[in-house]
Amino acid sequence: RRQPASAASCVSGGRGAMAAISARQRRGSGAAAAVLLAAAALAGLPAAFVGLAAAPAARPIAAMRGAALAARGGEEELFEASSFAAGSKVNGVVKRLVPYGAFVDIGAEVEGLLHISQISGQRIEDVWSVLEEGQEVEVWIQRNADGKIALTRLEENAKPQAPVDLAPFAAADAGEWHDGVVKRVLGFGAIVSVTLSDSGATAEGLVHVSQIKDSFVDDIDAEVQSGQTVRVRVLAADQATGRMSLSMKEPVKREESPQADLTPFEDIAEDQWLDGKVESIARFGAFVNVAAPGMEEQARGLVHVTQITGEYVERVEDAVQVGDDVKVRVVSVNVPDGKLGLSMVPPGEDPPDEDEGF
Repeated sequence: RRQPASAASCVSGGRGAMAAISARQRRGSGAAAAVLLAAAALAGLPAAFVGLAAAPAARPIAAMRGAALAARGGEEELFEASSFAAGSKVNGVVKRLVPYGAFVDIGAEVEGLLHISQISGQRIEDVWSVLEEGQEVEVWIQRNADGKIALTRLEENAKPQAPVDLAPFAAADAGEWHDGVVKRVLGFGAIVSVTLSDSGATAEGLVHVSQIKDSFVDDIDAEVQSGQTVRVRVLAADQATGRMSLSMKEPVKREESPQADLTPFEDIAEDQWLDGKVESIARFGAFVNVAAPGMEEQARGLVHVTQITGEYVERVEDAVQVGDDVKVRVVSVNVPDGKLGLSMVPPGEDPPDEDEGF
């Protein structure tokens, strides 16, 4: 099997963000900005009148394609994703930017994701300030599994690491507290090395920004710093992915009405849409009341934030509101535990994972 071609050194860094456009504006609709600029032009007004700077002209698709080919050494052929081994160094071209990173053409059949936490050793708040579409980048393959390629610009993060046994953490009571030390702070949370109180087992996990405290976290650096000692709870640990979710918040005790029998939902196909109504929202998703076909009794299911739309959702309340009528489909049913997983994303679409790559 042919191996991906190498290329000359890439152009490092970005050209910086446009001073007149905030990060939030750039994360928003480019079409909206174009409409405002067009309106200003028709009225004979400068672009600054509508609060927008003229954005640099987008690179033509042909030019970006040519840059991608050049970065791959002129190879036209796209290689199977399995051809790219973890730890290997490749050259590519940034195809598109998203709030949580960049998708890069490295010559594979699928684009690789360069997560925002893997762009630099320094914390980055805004992807658009350091990268731009069409930019050539030198990256390493961090992970390659299940048809997804995770990239990094930090060579040390691409080195194979011995698997950590997360079994003791998966069995830990979510209500128990353990000692931890903040290893590094990211835009979306903090990586904490936690030691179990009973067994002494140690591993690293993510305290998502929504799990740092009950109230909204405006500045994560004001809440946690590298080297800080913290108390955390283990929310979940997945041995297959090597990921662990932690929390610094007190467990929530809620008095809820008994969950309806979820048995009727077990035989519902994942592509069947049901009518539902948003009952409440949380930082991690929306709770929706829904009834199985032919049934009057409604059950309460969770639409996780990653299952609300096919795009990145920063705040749940920006996408749905309590009382909204929504269309949902069943993605998981756990009758013994009374848990019903729902989705508002059409089947076949792969929602983005903002935490991937930490």
